[in-house]
Amino acid sequence: MSPPFIGNQPVAWLSGQGESTWVYYANGQQELVSIPLLVLLERMPTLLRIHKQAAINPRFLASAQLINFRRATVLIRYAGTERTFGVGHRWLADVKLVLRRHRWGAGDGLSDGVD
Repeated sequence: MSPPFIGNQPVAWLSGQGESTWVYYANGQQELVSIPLLVLLERMPTLLRIHKQAAINPRFLASAQLINFRRATVLIRYAGTERTFGVGHRWLADVKLVLRRHRWGAGDGLSDGVD
């Protein structure tokens, strides 16, 4: 699958706001588009849904940490910026699966018997 782009800009992460979505690009720019988050995620299946209102591009994932069996955080880095997100418990299993596919090992903090 190709990396997620809008126009010719790679997407770093998305923030849904009702029927609109804030798109944060890898170069640090952002824009509000009149497209719901769910529709953008259908168009860009390589993005990782981490919360009801947020999705990240796994290419910018810097770290992940398990807080307890239902909560985790992920950190992304892009354009000289760091951003930490809470992972919703609904999406925790999907996040762990993607991390394991990207070879995050036993030291990723997500292998503590919470499958």
